[in-house]
Amino acid sequence: MAGAWFGTRVHTKRLNRFGAFTPNLIGILIVSIFIILYAGWRNNVGDTYYYLHTYHLLEEGVFEKPAPFSSRYLFELFQYELIHHNYSQGTFVMVSYLIFAVPAMIVLAEYSVDYTWAIFFFFVTGTYLATMNGIRQFMAAGILLIGTWMLLSPKRVGFIPYLILIIIAFYIHSASLIMIPIYFICRQRAWSLPTVGIILAGAAALVFVSLFSSSFMDLLQDTTYSNYTEGWFTEGKETGTTIFRVLVNWLPAVLAAYYTPQLRTFGPSADILINISVVHAAIYMISLYNWIFARFTFFTCIYVILLLAMIMKVISEDPHGKWVPFVAVVLFFIFFVKDAYSNDLPQMYGSIYFTPNNNKWFEFLA
Repeated sequence: MAGAWFGTRVHTKRLNRFGAFTPNLIGILIVSIFIILYAGWRNNVGDTYYYLHTYHLLEEGVFEKPAPFSSRYLFELFQYELIHHNYSQGTFVMVSYLIFAVPAMIVLAEYSVDYTWAIFFFFVTGTYLATMNGIRQFMAAGILLIGTWMLLSPKRVGFIPYLILIIIAFYIHSASLIMIPIYFICRQRAWSLPTVGIILAGAAALVFVSLFSSSFMDLLQDTTYSNYTEGWFTEGKETGTTIFRVLVNWLPAVLAAYYTPQLRTFGPSADILINISVVHAAIYMISLYNWIFARFTFFTCIYVILLLAMIMKVISEDPHGKWVPFVAVVLFFIFFVKDAYSNDLPQMYGSIYFTPNNNKWFEFLA
C-alpha cells in the first residue's frame, strides 16, 4: 500500500482513461514486484500443488507437442515449451502469474480514478488471494485484460478484435467464453432492462438450480472438470460460497445504484463498469449453490475493483460522506482477514523460500 500511495501522490502529468493522473512508474513497480514475487514463488496455494505435480510428471515422462487447436492447446503448448527448454516448476508458476499480473497492474493504473483505492481493493476483496488459485483461468483472464480498452470504450470499436482475444484465451481456459455475453450485455446504459434481467435471472437460477444441475453435470462429464460430477455436487462434498461473501460482492452494485448520477460524470464507461458489477454479483448469487460458479468472476473482478475505486472517489468528495472511506477501510479489512482465515490461506502459503511452520502467527485471526 505504501507503493500505491507513493505512486498516486507523486503522480505523472499524464491523464489516464478516466481523467485521473496516472501513478508514477516507481509506485507501479513497487506494487507489481511485490505481488508477482510473493505469488510467483508459491508452491501450495489452492490448486498450485496439483499444477506443479502435473508439471513434474510431464518432466519425468514423454511430453509430446500438443496437437494444434486441441483442448487447452495454448496452455499445454506453454508447458511444453518450458519443459522443452528445461525450465523449472518455479519458473512455470512465475511466468504463469506474470501473464495475469502485468495486464492487471496496467489496467489498474490506466483505468482507476484513484490508484491507491484500486490496489487496496485488489487485496481486501480477496482478489489477490484468488489469483494464487486457478492458474489457467487467471492466465486466460490476463489475456482478456489486454482488451480492456475495447470492452470499456463507449465507442464502437468492433467486436471482432475482442472476439479474437476471447478465442486465444479459450485455448487456455474454456470459461473465457463467458465474456462473449458479458460484452454485449454490459455495453449498455446502466439499469436498463437487460441489467434488471440479469438480477432476476440470477435469482431465478438460484431458486431453480436443482432443475438444471443434472444438465450441467452432463456438460462437465467430458471436460477436465469431470471429477466434480463424481460426488462433488451430487453428494454434497462441495458446498456453495458464504452469504457473507455474496453480500460483500453485491455491495459495489448496490452503492453504484445509489451513486449512478455521480459515477456518470466519469463518462459512459462508468455504465459499463456498473453493468459488469451486476453480472459479477449475479454470478456470486448463483455460487451460493456451489463454489464452482464463483470461478467465472475471475474474469470480472478487476473491473469491479475499478468501480469500487470510482465509488470511493465519489463518496470522499461528498461533504456528507467524508467518514465513509474510513468505515470502508475497516470493514473491508475485517472481511479480508476473516475470509483469508476461513480459507486457511495464511497458514498454507508456502514456497521454496518460505514454509509456514508456526501457526501461532495467525491465531489473532481466529
